[in-house]
Amino acid sequence: MQKTPESVAKELHEIMLKNGLSVLTIPNDKLYEISGRTRIRGAFLEQLKEKIEEIGHIFASGDKVHVISQDTNHSPAR
Repeated sequence: MQKTPESVAKELHEIMLKNGLSVLTIPNDKLYEISGRTRIRGAFLEQLKEKIEEIGHIFASGDKVHVISQDTNHSPAR
């Protein structure tokens, strides 16, 4: 069953909290599994990004993985 962008954002946030992560990388196949989808369109990713940003995280997508990060300076440049 397909999940809403809001429920997927909450689940990803819970994974980060449960594992004590500042950054989570998630490959496409795992995002499909979590979201209950066989295809993920741009509109879904935009809505997911909005929901993740509401939680206080940053969301970025690549061709193969997606990155969710706390919006903090957890890994400063030297």
